[in-house]
Amino acid sequence: MVIRHGESGGECPSISFSLKWDVLGPFQIGTREASWGADPLDFQGGFRALKYDNETSYPSSLAPGGRVSWSTHQLENSSSSEHVAEATLIVGFPNVDWPFLQSVYGWAALQYQAWVRGHLTIAASSAQSIIFYADNVLEFWVDNDHFFGGDYYAYRRAPLVLHLNPGSHNVDIRLIRDVRVMGGIGEPNISIKLKAESSNGSLALLGQQALMPDIVSGVLASPFASVPVRNEGREAIDILDITTNAKAISGLSPEKRLPILLNLHGAGLEADSHQVLHMLDSAPDLPSWVIFPTGSTPWSGDDWHTWGFADVEAAVAAIIGWITTVGWNGPSVDASGWLVTGHSNGGQGTWYALTHRPEKVVGAAPVSGYSSIEGYVPYQMWAEADPGVTMLLQNSMRSFRHELLIPNLKGIPIMQQHGSADDNVPAFHSRRMNQLISQMNGDSPHQYVELNGKSHWFDGVMTTVPLLEFYDILGREANWAKLPLTFTVMIVNPAEMGARGCLLVDHLISPDQLGRIEVRRCPTSATWVLRTSNILRLHFTATKESDALPHKLVIDQSSLELPPGKEKFACWLVRSEQGFWHVSRDRQWLTEQRHGAQLGPLDSILRSAGRFLIRTSGPVSDIALQIARNLFQYFAADSEIIDLSAAVESQPGNVISITLGSDSAMLGSHSDHVGLDKGGGLYIRRSGGVKTVIPFEVGMGAIFLRPLLDERLELVVWGLDKQGLRQAARLMPMLTGVGQPDFVVVSKRCAWKGAAGVLAMGSFDNFWKVSEASFVS
Repeated sequence: MVIRHGESGGECPSISFSLKWDVLGPFQIGTREASWGADPLDFQGGFRALKYDNETSYPSSLAPGGRVSWSTHQLENSSSSEHVAEATLIVGFPNVDWPFLQSVYGWAALQYQAWVRGHLTIAASSAQSIIFYADNVLEFWVDNDHFFGGDYYAYRRAPLVLHLNPGSHNVDIRLIRDVRVMGGIGEPNISIKLKAESSNGSLALLGQQALMPDIVSGVLASPFASVPVRNEGREAIDILDITTNAKAISGLSPEKRLPILLNLHGAGLEADSHQVLHMLDSAPDLPSWVIFPTGSTPWSGDDWHTWGFADVEAAVAAIIGWITTVGWNGPSVDASGWLVTGHSNGGQGTWYALTHRPEKVVGAAPVSGYSSIEGYVPYQMWAEADPGVTMLLQNSMRSFRHELLIPNLKGIPIMQQHGSADDNVPAFHSRRMNQLISQMNGDSPHQYVELNGKSHWFDGVMTTVPLLEFYDILGREANWAKLPLTFTVMIVNPAEMGARGCLLVDHLISPDQLGRIEVRRCPTSATWVLRTSNILRLHFTATKESDALPHKLVIDQSSLELPPGKEKFACWLVRSEQGFWHVSRDRQWLTEQRHGAQLGPLDSILRSAGRFLIRTSGPVSDIALQIARNLFQYFAADSEIIDLSAAVESQPGNVISITLGSDSAMLGSHSDHVGLDKGGGLYIRRSGGVKTVIPFEVGMGAIFLRPLLDERLELVVWGLDKQGLRQAARLMPMLTGVGQPDFVVVSKRCAWKGAAGVLAMGSFDNFWKVSEASFVS
């Protein structure tokens, strides 16, 4: 790696945090609502505009009497030296009747927000570079600089680099309590940790965060490695060259193909931690390849969803390369046969694998897993909004609402296990999924075991007697998942879904509702009868079940003869506007319509085939840096910041473009589905070409997807002014459960009203027009 950078340096200052912090709160907040704003103090001009005054109170729906006042909290722990200062602050509000609120609203009542203000003092004679860590913090200000993203999960992967003058600096921190992060048992306090560390202002090579492949028999197991570096100075650094050198040798003939056991870890755990690596020690002789995917982060990126599950599939694909690289001469791998297991968040990830990749799963064991994000901690404490907005928020998260996709599991052997005394993920989740499976799939090979008196985690939780008996399925292919004679395929977003019965859906008629295919296979003929709902285009894809494919289809009102042999995989089944189906080999739609990885809400931008390219210009470079830092912090994702005018057509990765102003050239094309209107507003183009113009207003911004070649995507982040740009940039996918549709137009009112303050939001159809169910205020 060759690097060019400026030289910098300086003295080591004395650093300290103030011992007393001013506190204002608590205020209501919903599950993962903070990304939308939803700070009631912004209606008062924002916390930064307020001064400590114990005579002044503010409205709050959580506090006795409906109002809250200022208070002062002492640091729980603190230390300070010449080089580093550390502080722990614990904030609680014992005057609030939390048990009563919880008895009515459940865990949602234990989530709240507050603000605290303290000071960071730099005792030095010149400006200093400070590395600033903020564990379990999402948003804060240092003097006049705003930072959104923070380090909510306490990864400490991407701290901020601050350049501070000598003296005292205001630190205003927004505290947000989240049950998934901070727990739902005991007093609902908020604990944060801060650390400020001096730097010499140069390049830091972060060796402790390096990821290197193991060496097996003198050979690197993979050609890939990751070595983070951090620019701690004021001048830009250019990466001029990266070189790698890996040795590979030819593989030998495999003796036998074994299936794969995937074990998905829970939240807060690294895949190479002692707890994860030894989960299956009591089952040392499993006839399979055993993989512990990382998910990229301890929280598996996005809870084993779009980003995290891509890591699972990359790990599976890497086995074949590993076999070749190290010259493995033992059993080969059946990459299409997965037994998926997982604990806690990994149990939820197991439900994701079952509902989204049923064709590959031969069996599954979700252990102590929650059913879905919305099922874990309810969303009823969000700010009240137009029902049309609420529907769109739920729609954008429905791909992870596994309860809706239970029909996809039919025929797959499932062993559920849960402790009856689990106070982290209540057994209700597994009981509910058990009930839904029993109702929808009837005679599916399904078991539910509830361990009396057992809690969320205990030694041997993944190797109990019922689970060990279930793992025996790995050696009995006859007991693997079989395609039933009748089955149903539920489709939320075609880009997220794998095949079922070799059927792969390309397009829904409307992106605003679920798609459904009911299939009946005739046992005495090669005919399938299909009944569809909200399905526009589908095709057959080659899988391990290809031998069972039909020669004839009866689909809704149409009877179709299918092409012979492999020709089935080179055509599409397409529904006409009149409801009739036909076989088509026309590929023109691939260049004219939204398809593949382009489908879905804003988190579709995470389906990037290469590093993210962030296009920006000088006035908004701080927003570009915020997005790049958050991508690395929360997803361990690589990105490159380039000039707004740079060409991106030849790059493999998705693009994020950040632009500002009423005359932005990035929004100048009149053919785009979202753009600037000459009359002074932002337009959105509906189906049929109808254009709706939203007049400009102070604090207005937008974030939306648009297409690039080869199924790539561009995410445009625009603001009429810097306030609107900051508000729009908050919706860059970062935390799960936020609910960002394909496009959102924000107003300054989002700062205190959250999603209720949007000017417009919704989905794009297959032609990139705004769908009929979208909301425009």
